[in-house]
Parts: sequence; structure tokens; C-alpha cells
Amino acid sequence: MFCPNCGKKCGDNDLFCGGCGTRLPARPVTASPAADAAPVAPAVRAAGDTPAASASHGAGIPSGCGAASAASARAAARAGSGAAAGSKEPAGPMAEGVIFTNLQALARKFGTDAAAVRKLLAAYAEASAAHGIRYRIVDAGDYVFLNPEAGRNRAVALSPADSWVEHGYLLADYYRFGRSTADDETNYLFIVGGADVIPMPVLPQYISDPDYSDTDIDSDIPYAYLLGERTYPMLGTAEIFQYEQYFHTGRLPLAHDASLDDLAGYLRRAAKAPGSMAVGRAYGQTDLTWLSASASVSEPFRRNRLFRGDMRLDERIYTQNLFVSPCVERSIVDKVFDRGADFYYFNLHGSDAPTACSFYASYQQQCYEAVTPRQLASAEKPNVVVTEACYGGKFQDYGRGETMLLAAMGDMTLLYLGSSRIAWGASKSSSAADLDNADRLTNVYMAKLLEGYTAGEAFYMARQSFFDYNDGYFTPHQALTIVEFNLFGDPFLHVGVRREGAKAHPRAVKALAKGAVNAVVERKCVYEAAPASLLDRVRSAVDRNLSLIRAAVDRQLYEQLGVEPRSLSTVTRMKYGNGDEFYAFNYLQTDGTIKSCHTATADLNGNVKSIISTK
Repeated sequence: MFCPNCGKKCGDNDLFCGGCGTRLPARPVTASPAADAAPVAPAVRAAGDTPAASASHGAGIPSGCGAASAASARAAARAGSGAAAGSKEPAGPMAEGVIFTNLQALARKFGTDAAAVRKLLAAYAEASAAHGIRYRIVDAGDYVFLNPEAGRNRAVALSPADSWVEHGYLLADYYRFGRSTADDETNYLFIVGGADVIPMPVLPQYISDPDYSDTDIDSDIPYAYLLGERTYPMLGTAEIFQYEQYFHTGRLPLAHDASLDDLAGYLRRAAKAPGSMAVGRAYGQTDLTWLSASASVSEPFRRNRLFRGDMRLDERIYTQNLFVSPCVERSIVDKVFDRGADFYYFNLHGSDAPTACSFYASYQQQCYEAVTPRQLASAEKPNVVVTEACYGGKFQDYGRGETMLLAAMGDMTLLYLGSSRIAWGASKSSSAADLDNADRLTNVYMAKLLEGYTAGEAFYMARQSFFDYNDGYFTPHQALTIVEFNLFGDPFLHVGVRREGAKAHPRAVKALAKGAVNAVVERKCVYEAAPASLLDRVRSAVDRNLSLIRAAVDRQLYEQLGVEPRSLSTVTRMKYGNGDEFYAFNYLQTDGTIKSCHTATADLNGNVKSIISTK
């Protein structure tokens, strides 16, 4: 194929021209001409490839799925790749989606056969069709390319050890040749399994501070773009956000000791959710330090009257509709935790320590366990969980119920938004309009979800909000926030009644940025905390006003957060694409067992623009 814009020859599975970036035209969805040889065998088997489950099992998800036989699955597969004969699709346009997994890897994990897993997923896809999405199963372990130029019957069998880039090639092939529509629209990608089933991309870190502990980021965002190896440099420069997003992506995480029953349990609950997941009550819990910001983030709950509004509680425990830690900690959290809530919001500390799997609060150099996986596992209704905690979305190499994410998704939670790495936010806020980083992302996501958008749409719109903010400057911390937060669960799920007009227009949900992104193009360390090094003296001579600016920043950090000036670790001078320059003052503080980073950004005249802290 050749680019229609510049004429450069492009690869068979490329979605964009590598020379000029032009989007390549999609191939027609129709079959090959009759004069051709036998058509390429379809690798993507339709949701109806297996017999529909009995209605008595609820929402088409069979309770006895483990007994499915390989023979019945093969017989169903031979029936063709069209929609299931018994499926009831609603009138009007259908959303398109992919259930992406590796059936053999799942079968080995569960100790069953691939046919049993396929039957379960096919039943879920059929049930989802009644709610407006046409899901197709793409099996990375048994895929036949649909692109006629890729070679007849070119089959691949990927394993979880293969790179996410190779897995992305399959999705690109399916997007261009396997869908039932040629419409230029964003689809839904539901990844089933952790990195031991479908690899989770590991991306370079955005923060250049040498004291920063994270060196990489686990993120599914590359699967939304399908740009292969070009993803790394394009994420680094933020150029990728000018490109079209092909998938709203969500992943169902599975514990290392998960069973087929665990998968069936989630799918059964999710299949019923679009018709029954009403939201009537919300529970919010915050660290005392972040109370002001948390009140702004959770404003959509008050707007929709979701809080209990129980003002009889002591204000040290419950204020501004939020439970406050460390006053609410492990010994009393069971007394206030709302097991009947539909929506949970947490702005607490998290940790990457292997045995630290709860959310925490800090006070006067002490760390308190604020809420544990056991509370989330005790929820009584299908629900949504949103957390700003550092490592709030960790799950790899953990067993059932051993992290907040796995405890929630293994019980009643259907959608979970959390970060794979250190998250950033502000301590104080006057309104939702001035929120940034994790605060902004979670606020917009919750607001859009409650307006009736699907989880995938809401997450997309939350990410997009950064490009209409901050006077056009796209900071490294904003880029980090967009990439490190992941959506867990079926991205087509929504809460309450899907409001008319809530669905974002297909062509409006493409690129996050409307034009060129004004990101950082140059970084230079101008100060490092060291005993009077010659390097520091030379740099300070170059930046003569640095000491004056530092004094102003030190004062604000101490007044607002109690951060001692001696905590200053590094100062970085950043240059943006439009030529403007700023200083980033990075402070490292230890409060008991919790290490916190604080970054203050100031212009070259000493005006402090923002102060953010790790969660």
C-alpha cells in the first residue's frame, strides 16, 4: 500500500503513514472477488460461534461453563462468523468491540480447555449485543491474518511472552479488515487477563528527577493507538496525542490463582449491569491533607445527590461528604464503610511494597491503614471504584483479594480506575475548574460516567480535558497521569440509564489533542542537593536569579504543606515547544514510613504556577 498523501510505501498492517502521518484508508469490509482463490479463513470468530446459554443462567452467561466440550465449540465455530442466530440486537447502530485474549493461556491458567473459555466469552458477547455492542473474540494464540496482502492463511500463535507490539499487529489487522463496518469510528477493546495472558506494555518514565523511584510505567494506552514501535518516541514527545485513538480500552485483571469461576462471576455481573447498575449512593474517603482537593474532585457526587449526607457524625470523621483519615482507620473503618454504595472514591496513599496492599493516611510522621482489601470485597452491590492512590491499580503477581484492585474486581466491582505508578495531585483546591493531574482525571471521569457515557468514553474525555487546560502547556506530570492510569473492566459499561445524546460523536472521539501539543522539549538540571559541589556553583552562576526564586518557592511550600526548605532535592529548567521556560523545584520529604515528593513550578520571574504532591 502507498500513502495517498506523500506516496511513501507503507506496511500492510500500518494504520498511519510513517513519513507524513496521514491516516491510511481502511480496506473494504466486503469479501474478496469471486475470481480470487478461496478467501482467507476468518481468525475472528463471532460472538455466536457457540450455542447460546440457557436463559435460566441469567444474561446469557452459563453458570456451568466449565463443562463445555471442545467438540461443541468446534461445531459451533464451523457454523460461520456471522452474528448469533439467537442474539437480540437492538434496532439502530451498534457499537463495535473486540474481546482480546489468549484462549490457550487462559485455559492453562484455569486448568481447563480453550473451548470452555471460548464458550463463556461468546455467551458474554451475545448478551452484550442486547445492550448495543457487537463484540468479536480475537484470540492472540490462534489468529489468521485477514489482510489479503499478508499472505493466504498466514496464521500466528502468540504467547504471553511475545511483545505487545506483535499483539498490536493482530488488532491493527482486525481493525482494518475484520470489522463488520467500514465506518471510521472508535471501537471498544476489552482485554481479558493480566500480563500472563495479554502483555501489558511497559513504557519509559516521564519524570527526570534522579530521586524519583519509578523507572517505567505499566499502561494499556498503546493498544488504543496501534502504532507499534513508534509508540515509545511519540509518547515521549506527546506527538501521539495528535493521532486518532482507535479503541477505548479496558482490561479485566485476573489474579495469578484465578479460576474459571472468577471469570464467569465477573462476566455474569457485567452482563446484567447495563440494565440494572443504577447509582444511588456514593462513599468517599480522603487523607486529611487532601480534604480540600477531594471535595472538589467529588463534586459530581453532590451534584447528583449521591452522598448519604449524615451530618450527625463528628466532623473529624465526616466532613464535606467525605470520611477523613487517619481518624477513620482500620479499627473503625468497618463501622462507617458503606457496603451498599454503588460508587467508591478514595484519595489516600498507596504503596509499591509487596505486602502493603491497603490504602493509607499519614499524620505527624505516622502511617495509618485507612481502608483494606477486605472492605472492598464486602461490597453488596455492583459498583464503580475510583482511586487516586499511588499504585492503586497494581495487580500483577498477586493472588485473589491481595490488592485493592483484585479484591474489588473479584467481588462486586465492575469498573475500576487506578494508577500503576506514583500519582500526583494538589493538596488544596477552590473548585473543580482548577484541578490538575490525578485530581482532574478522576473528577472528569466520574462526572462523565454519571452523565451516561460509557466508561471508555468517560476515560477518553478525562484524558482529553488536559489539552484544554493550563494555558496550553502540557506538563510531564500531565503526560504521566494520562499514561499511568488504567481502566479495568468492560469499557462499554455505563452506570444508570444511558441518556439520549450521551454517546460522543464517533468522529469527535479520535485525537485527544486538537493540534500540536506544547510539551517540554528540553530539560536541564540546574541544581542538585550535594555538599557545595563545583557543578552547583557553576550552574547557580548561570541562573543568577535562581536563589531568589527558590526563596519564594521555599516559603510557599512551607506555608502550604509544612515542607522544610532543606528537603529540596533538584531544580530542573524546562523549555516548552513554544520557547517558554519554567523551573521545576523538586522536594523529597519523609513522613514516618511514607516518602512524598512535591514539585513546585515557577516561571523565570519567580511566579509560582502550581504545587503538586505524590499520593
